[in-house]
Amino acid sequence: MVKKAPSAGAGERARNLRRDMTEAEKQLWQMLRSRQTEGYRFRRQVPIGGFIADFVCHEARLIVEIDGGQHDPSSEAEASRTRFLEAEGYRVLRFWNNEVLENAEGVRSAVAENLHPVTPTPIRSVTPTHTLPHRGGGRKATTTKDLAASEQLIADLQRQLAESRAERDEARAQSAAISPALGVIDSSPVRAGSRSRPPRRWGRAGVGVMPRTDPW
Repeated sequence: MVKKAPSAGAGERARNLRRDMTEAEKQLWQMLRSRQTEGYRFRRQVPIGGFIADFVCHEARLIVEIDGGQHDPSSEAEASRTRFLEAEGYRVLRFWNNEVLENAEGVRSAVAENLHPVTPTPIRSVTPTHTLPHRGGGRKATTTKDLAASEQLIADLQRQLAESRAERDEARAQSAAISPALGVIDSSPVRAGSRSRPPRRWGRAGVGVMPRTDPW
């Protein structure tokens, strides 16, 4: 970024402002001078382009302004001044006169905090690596091929279950159709007679045969 050179007469005006500092500016300068705040060096009444900043730390790119004296923050001129300083790469930190006079330590802490802005970490482009083969230890990464195999296995199991149910229903239907026929067979005379044993006949003597007795 190219820094704009101070406008003509800016150096003289800056010297006059250093000589005629307000009470709030004098108190703040006592806190910032001689690297008393976080070891950073501040300069007072510094010409930047066509403007003069109250206190500047070039290293931290920080400008501290005190409003209520020479500056009216609500004016368009002051807003234009702030836009110019920010375009030059500075951050502008503002305090009212009474804040510096009544809460000096709070102002010091705010300045110290802004001397260490949070720098966003750049996001580097990372090239994704190929998935390494699974060698045990820990869970294996699930791939599209694994998902397809699992879905096929579930489909096969569901088909086998459906076939088993169909076979079971068919067996039940056959059993229901055969049961009446079995009942008829059980109640028939032949079937009933087959259960009675024929009367025992006497055969040879000594083997269930009664001896013959003749009257003569």
